[in-house]
Amino acid sequence: MFYLLLTLAGLIFIIWAPLNVTLITGSILILIPTVVRYSTKLMTGFDISFGEAFKAVALSLILPILAVLWLVSSLAGTGTTIEFSGVGSLIFSLGFFAAYALGYKISLGLDFKPSMAIAALSTLLSAVALMFIRSFF
Repeated sequence: MFYLLLTLAGLIFIIWAPLNVTLITGSILILIPTVVRYSTKLMTGFDISFGEAFKAVALSLILPILAVLWLVSSLAGTGTTIEFSGVGSLIFSLGFFAAYALGYKISLGLDFKPSMAIAALSTLLSAVALMFIRSFF
């Protein structure tokens, strides 16, 4: 049922979204897991499938969002405001990256240091590739 709903959502997106948005989204859905797959092979020597890389990317994107939601919900109603400057912004950024790398650690079953290296390398390579792809659209 999940795959049927995912396929239906994809078809609706293809039909309603503009062509350039559809092409960019499709290239992102193929490019980023491929970069993660080859980054993992380069850094650890483990060969993972495209599906495992896709799950790793999805979990790595979900965990920082959950961390931010937890932070906001724990401060809600206390009257505390969050200011991101100086050391606080550095700590927040490191925590955000740690949650991002934790997604790779959990889904790929690696230690935390290789997961951090894979997260950093795949993010860098994906950003460069996305800037290159975006220049065509």
